Amino acid sequence: MKRSFTLMEMIIVIILLGITSTIGVGLLKIVFDGYINSKSLFQIFYEAKFGAERIGRELREAIPNSIVIESDNSTLSFAKFSSGGYYYRAYPSSNKIGLDSSATLNVGDYISIYNRMPNGVYNDKSCDPSDNTSTMYRIDNTTDNITLCKDPVADSPMSKFYKFEEVVTFRLNGNKIERCSSIDFKSHPVSSNCLTLFNYVKSARFVYTPDIYGINDQVVDIYLEMSKYGSDLVYKHKVHIRNTP
Repeated sequence: MKRSFTLMEMIIVIILLGITSTIGVGLLKIVFDGYINSKSLFQIFYEAKFGAERIGRELREAIPNSIVIESDNSTLSFAKFSSGGYYYRAYPSSNKIGLDSSATLNVGDYISIYNRMPNGVYNDKSCDPSDNTSTMYRIDNTTDNITLCKDPVADSPMSKFYKFEEVVTFRLNGNKIERCSSIDFKSHPVSSNCLTLFNYVKSARFVYTPDIYGINDQVVDIYLEMSKYGSDLVYKHKVHIRNTP
């Protein structure tokens, strides 16, 4: 005699299968959400790490005391040097220098000597003989030593000079950090030649601490709040800049 399931047994089996599938789907959702969250956190962590380290590398090539944090705290500007070295005064001419280094200077290049404040770089009177603020000097002749456009306002205690390359601005624009640049040193921040450096940025803040202890150790703190698909991350990065003016 064949035995079959009763209606009650079938109902119980259906109920148990429903309960099991509901629990299983819930567990799968938790696992899947955790996977998506961890993947998003992994991506935005390395996005922030790459971006902050790139900013840090360029900051170490900033002309001393040229760093400016704009009023919104999410925009950082500085004058970047391409090379540098040591010089000596080629007297009796007051605006001539000689080089104690292998740096190459060409007519039309600009160099910075003993810059102690941002306005020393971002100044439209760089070659005005009556101006005693600007520390940027154009190279007018390289035939007989190096002829500057005017006598330097002050000499570097370390006899160092920095060859200007460009003004660089890192800024928050929407949910991305952009790098902008200009070969005109007379203004900041820069809003031209902008490229996206990294994405998923919810907020950004730069904090600059100048060399207040006299040990040539300027510090820039970078604070990034990253967000992607509901996953949030705070990333902090500290940059020490040891350039001596």
